Amino acid sequence: KYDVDSKEKGALVVSVKMKSSASSAGIQEGDIIQKVDGKEITSIADYKQAIKGVKADQTLLLFIKRGKSTLFVGLKIKENSEKK
Repeated sequence: KYDVDSKEKGALVVSVKMKSSASSAGIQEGDIIQKVDGKEITSIADYKQAIKGVKADQTLLLFIKRGKSTLFVGLKIKENSEKK
């Protein structure tokens, strides 16, 4: 379903809820989150650890790989329930 190089490190985004913080930030299915606020992400466990303790209205800087492109995305957390 996703055209992802198996050597690519990061957390693969498999779904994005409508009206979520991720959706508002432009994060898309198939994106690979490789860094959160400068912390390297190699797995979903790393991602969960990186966002643990983040408060509502805090903005995180994500480094994302999308296809052959890389981009930085500001992710403003709307509420803590989105981090589950």
